[in-house]
Amino acid sequence: MKIIDSIKYFIPLFSLLIWNVFALSDKEKSEKLDELLAKSSDNFINLNEKYFDLLINTPRDYHTILLATATSPNINCEPCRQLLPEFLSVANSWDQTDKRLYFAIIDYQNGKNIFKKLKIQNVPNVLYFKPDQGEVKPEFYDLPRQ
Repeated sequence: MKIIDSIKYFIPLFSLLIWNVFALSDKEKSEKLDELLAKSSDNFINLNEKYFDLLINTPRDYHTILLATATSPNINCEPCRQLLPEFLSVANSWDQTDKRLYFAIIDYQNGKNIFKKLKIQNVPNVLYFKPDQGEVKPEFYDLPRQ
């Protein structure tokens, strides 16, 4: 019986230890995000499914503004094409030395699973992720599409 009681406490502690070993610290996440940002000629991170979790998962000590769009010619989203330069203008005007705010763009072509995960039904859409230690809950800013 004592072995079962010991295992009952060991498994959660071991799981927590493993999670902490493999989880990126806030500093490591910020360094990786800064590296991705440095690869951009503009002041935004061009997201794909590989980097989405890095940017959005908690703990998160920074703000993220995400443009969900569909600029592929075969989708023909005119509001998406019209909003993109405006979003880029805002992102480029932001002081890049302030690392507490990241601008990101996810295109449907490169992130269909992200659209499903976030339950994005329409484009263009702007999502705001505040700094958080818990569940990923974006605020949606639905835009006119006419």
